[in-house]
Amino acid sequence: MKLGSMKAPWGDQVKGSWWKALLIVIVYFVLRVMFESWMYAQGALKVTAEPTLDMLQDPEFLGQVFQVTQVESVVGGILLTLFVIGVSYKVGFRFFQFKTMNWKNIFQALGIYLGFFALQIAWGALVTQVAPEYTQPDNQTLVQEMVGNMNLIYAFITVVIIAPIVEEYLLRGLIMKYIFTYTPVLGFIVSSIIFALLHSPANWIDFTTYFILSACLAGVYWYSRRLEYSIFLHMVQNLIGFLTIISMS
Repeated sequence: MKLGSMKAPWGDQVKGSWWKALLIVIVYFVLRVMFESWMYAQGALKVTAEPTLDMLQDPEFLGQVFQVTQVESVVGGILLTLFVIGVSYKVGFRFFQFKTMNWKNIFQALGIYLGFFALQIAWGALVTQVAPEYTQPDNQTLVQEMVGNMNLIYAFITVVIIAPIVEEYLLRGLIMKYIFTYTPVLGFIVSSIIFALLHSPANWIDFTTYFILSACLAGVYWYSRRLEYSIFLHMVQNLIGFLTIISMS
């Protein structure tokens, strides 16, 4: 695709796509909040007889909760992912085109990813100079506690497989392609903002860090119009982080 055509609407449009996609996204997050609330409550009661709200904000305590609810976490994540994919296909949304994949498109998508990845590195260097006391986002600390307390296979499925698929499906597939069908630029911005907010940024540095990461993946999808590319690169990025956490533990 030429850069000039990136502003063009998505080709395979579905009647009523914006409200159908929005409804799927809303229902997913409602179900996810309900499931995670139940899971955290059950897990907290297994860890201590009298859990408090302050405990649920402690990464170390949440790590213990993940340890006793890891099976429920993986099963719930898989079911929610299948729900999103199944309902999307039921209403006519289509994302994958494996038959037309070719090396030229793959290398182009990879080039865009590496460009944004270089931006991430530059941003990290700038943060080091501007805010030397900054360490890492709280969400990253939580992920480290989760991986450190879960069975490695369960943690791998959650972090490297489930998270990239469902996040790309929701943010890139549903939001960029079907909610903002006619305004790709706005879809790119909104999906990147939502991604950053979903990772619970505690300050502007956290927010910008996750926004750049999301823009990297959104840029790949926007240019290639291929969800499988952004999912694969998201998996690669999470795999690198996963292996880094394991090597440090």
